[in-house]
Amino acid sequence: MIYAEYPTLEDRKAIYEQIKSLEGPMENDMTMIDMILDEAERYLRGDRSLH
Repeated sequence: MIYAEYPTLEDRKAIYEQIKSLEGPMENDMTMIDMILDEAERYLRGDRSLH
């Protein structure tokens, strides 16, 4: 099971400041994209569930 909490106000402000400092788009990680697309395809075909 994956568990997460909403970031604190301090964390959100830090994230916002990092976002404001970005100067260009991210580089695509094709390995990660391939993994995501493979799992998405399995889910959409009904071979996988979210549980």
